[in-house]
Amino acid sequence: MLILTLPALAAEAPDTEVLRTFLSQAAGKDVPEKFMCVEKPALPEPFAQDDQVFVLGTKVKGRGCVRQAIVFRGRVEAEMSALPAVLGDAWKGLDGDTREDVVNTWTRDVLHVWDALESGPKVTSSGKNTTAEVTLLRRTKVPMVAEELGAKWTFDPAGMARVEETDPVYWQSRMVLKANNAKGITEEQVMAGLESAGKIFEKCFWAAWNQDPQVKERTRLTWNVMDGKAEQVASRQQSSGQLAQCYANALALAKFEADGFVDMDFGVVRATLDALPTE
Repeated sequence: MLILTLPALAAEAPDTEVLRTFLSQAAGKDVPEKFMCVEKPALPEPFAQDDQVFVLGTKVKGRGCVRQAIVFRGRVEAEMSALPAVLGDAWKGLDGDTREDVVNTWTRDVLHVWDALESGPKVTSSGKNTTAEVTLLRRTKVPMVAEELGAKWTFDPAGMARVEETDPVYWQSRMVLKANNAKGITEEQVMAGLESAGKIFEKCFWAAWNQDPQVKERTRLTWNVMDGKAEQVASRQQSSGQLAQCYANALALAKFEADGFVDMDFGVVRATLDALPTE
């Protein structure tokens, strides 16, 4: 079991530099602060209510935050033994239902804190073991490609864990544009106007995908083109006001060759891949 310690940390929460030291030791290299990910999950009872559990990760290009360490009261615990280390003697005294609740919370808020869960955790008890199964979508280093896989965590009577993962299925997402209606301006002129704004529309989608690789919404915008500029932009259908607003802001940078009215969908297409493509 990996245990890293620094003195006099149990009385108060470690500061950023201490956490960075922990993270660098766990990662085996110096991790600059700008590449740190820190999550302090709000764990309910029977977990200790002293805010001393931290999940540490590194920011990896394309993937986002990748978990590296779990810190509890001035120690970095190996992920497979972290749960009983945090609960101490309380784990052994839990009844079946409470133990399942604890495993559910731990799996969701600690072990998969930066993964997009498509389903689960589904927690069951069999004999003396407690299992948690999840289906998750995790970003890869390849832009707009995520891997879908299942993970099964099994906790033995002492709280020690082991994990089994299924072979991943790779999904590629891409943004598609479709003009529903254009009056006074051709579809080619609309597309040329959008291209004049550069890659900003792709950046809107990229930012949304980075937050949630499951993003698959359709945003419908209408606008009037006056003197070559988009005016009176309105959102007709969307599931994320933030993404729709980003698209609307991008339209302000577009320059169109003709005036008219435009009704357009900004959609997402997802398709499976046979293998993970090269970057």
